Amino acid sequence: MVSFSGDVGKSTLTNRFMVEQRWVGAFSAANLTHEDTWNYMNRVRYMARLQTPWFNNIYGVIYDEIFIGFGENVGENVFDQNRVGLLIGCKINNTLNLEAGYLNQIVQLGRKVNGSNVFQYNNGFIVNTVFRFDLKKS
Repeated sequence: MVSFSGDVGKSTLTNRFMVEQRWVGAFSAANLTHEDTWNYMNRVRYMARLQTPWFNNIYGVIYDEIFIGFGENVGENVFDQNRVGLLIGCKINNTLNLEAGYLNQIVQLGRKVNGSNVFQYNNGFIVNTVFRFDLKKS
């Protein structure tokens, strides 16, 4: 993971890049109720996050994170998913922030149905707990 931040006026813009290697469960037959095989998958993630102070220790956040699959097992979902969030946060102290808000998620499934890609659309509530630890020696 690589993350870097910079100020945009009073706001902070954070860019985060991640590379993931995962074993994803799969079904070898339609009548199974549990995954019986595992596929090795790769994907990259990019998130842009804008955090804006409102008053005292309260702030607002908007972010967009896109997931792109790559490698030999990517199948139908090179575009894996996209997440957009709108959050309200509170800085409790120098170590702890709490955030909550709305999450919209679009997921492309890794197979076609009747010759067409299948997408799942999810809306939900998200809660984040952010810890910051200073590991530098004083």
